[in-house]
Amino acid sequence: MCPVAFKNSASLLLADNLPTLVFLHGIGERGNGSESELIKIISATSPIVRNWVNGGYNAWAYKDIFSKGMRILTPQLPTTKSAWDVAYIDSFLDAVHTNQPLFLMGYSLGGGGVLRYAAQLTKKHKLTCFAGIASAIAPTTGENVTEPYFFAHSTNDTTVSVSQTDNYVAKIPNFDSSRYMRGSGGGHWYYTSEAFNSPILYDWFLSLVSPVEPETEIQGTIWKRGLKVIARFGSEEIEL
Repeated sequence: MCPVAFKNSASLLLADNLPTLVFLHGIGERGNGSESELIKIISATSPIVRNWVNGGYNAWAYKDIFSKGMRILTPQLPTTKSAWDVAYIDSFLDAVHTNQPLFLMGYSLGGGGVLRYAAQLTKKHKLTCFAGIASAIAPTTGENVTEPYFFAHSTNDTTVSVSQTDNYVAKIPNFDSSRYMRGSGGGHWYYTSEAFNSPILYDWFLSLVSPVEPETEIQGTIWKRGLKVIARFGSEEIEL
């Protein structure tokens, strides 16, 4: 399930005055686009989205930064796919991209997709910035990265080795180490929460993108069904 903030429920494309954040989930949130499957996306692996829906972590002083004036979209990867590949990400962004700022963020498998996309010279959409948290990215490296970035990974992550992020950032030209939260505790899950609870991530994001206030806010869902991108608002479904 994905919260979406924009002016007119008739079409996501009418929200062209709003920055867009697209969050790519981890391997455990893959599904078939049904309501019960989409609910999995609002889980611990999508803290930004969960914050928007449920009011945020108690300890998150920055909980309002992404809650207004942005479209926050979380496409669901089908169970038939084992990774977020560049072509699949492009097929989603084709339907939701506008000329406003585009922020691509992902966790674990989704982080790998984000970093893979950012490193691809032939991608169709220009990113304003991107972030990968505990990213499963081997063997892609970042020598072709030109857009602003943020990374977070823990050295005691036993699910996805920190070496995958290390190898990626080692190839980025003139790499800025201040954009890499490289922690020593918490493993794969806790350090993800730590990254999303840190002002570092949000201060950096706000230095690049200024959310604007929409006229109204509507909560809906969006996903891919076959070759179609579908938005749902209550019982209403709209093909984008």
